[in-house]
Amino acid sequence: MTSTNRTCDFFGDAIRSVTCQRGVAWRHIIVDNASGSPHELRAAVTAVAAESGDGSRGRITLTRNAPAGRAPGVSEGRNHGIALGSGEYVAFLDDDDVWHPEFLERLVSALEQAPGAVGAYCGGEFIDAAGVAFDAWPAAQATADDMLSGRRAIPRIMALVVRRSAGEAIGWFDPRYDMGEDNEFIYRLLGRGELVAVPEALVGYRRHPGNTTGGAAARKAMREADELYLTRLIAASRAAGDLPRAAMLVENRAQLRRRNAAREMHALLHATRTRRGLGDALRGAAWAVRHAPGAFFGFGLSRVLPRGDRARRAGLGDTSVALVAFAGTALTYLA
Repeated sequence: MTSTNRTCDFFGDAIRSVTCQRGVAWRHIIVDNASGSPHELRAAVTAVAAESGDGSRGRITLTRNAPAGRAPGVSEGRNHGIALGSGEYVAFLDDDDVWHPEFLERLVSALEQAPGAVGAYCGGEFIDAAGVAFDAWPAAQATADDMLSGRRAIPRIMALVVRRSAGEAIGWFDPRYDMGEDNEFIYRLLGRGELVAVPEALVGYRRHPGNTTGGAAARKAMREADELYLTRLIAASRAAGDLPRAAMLVENRAQLRRRNAAREMHALLHATRTRRGLGDALRGAAWAVRHAPGAFFGFGLSRVLPRGDRARRAGLGDTSVALVAFAGTALTYLA
């Protein structure tokens, strides 16, 4: 299994959550993906390995992935770590997330009981900077078709264990992507076979100010990555003659556009209320008008018009309603 690093305060917690795994033989390959603080990382790994005892020390490997003359992306970092392993199963853990002690045991057991499955996934908890859970997501069984079409959500990468043979068959992570690379990988994996669900919440996904998925710039980058990889997967499915899979991915992309359009309207209303980030919000709104205008304006109207009392309590008055109306007639010119 591999970890990619962003040199954050939660690195030690992530490593400890691996050394606490029970019931399976594991090897932890930690990838220093050309960080600017390799000595600090090595010191952190050494400290956690020492406190974990001799049983863990020999199973933790820190490797540096630093190609000369350029900064490697997260996909390259993941692939670098995977190539150094040889186990039948591969799992993934970013340096600010954690696994519960039974994570590997439960998911590997599920895969052994479902020899035709290409991977197993579980539910998890959202945790804050202090490690306290504040929300959770389930992991109900779903078919590959349900996930490819977007009718059911795909698992998060830290909640997934993959058969090495399946990952090798699809070429692991595509180095063209450094945002959304995990989702792109999972969609290609679903083209190989089914995933089996373990319903328990066995991972902790940390939310904190340093998350790469926060803010307007990250939202835009993720939206563009989603568009790019889904469009490419649709084209590849059509080229391979797999028209049913292409149709499912088209449905998925349409649903994703609608969800992203609703987020952009939410951002626009927030920017209008706070008078902050309005330029970014307008650019996001222009994208939404191009790709999913019905979802964009529908969400705006549902938030502003039917619930006037709530809108007034939130500080949304006639200005916000007028801005929504303006968006319908003018934002198309920003596209």
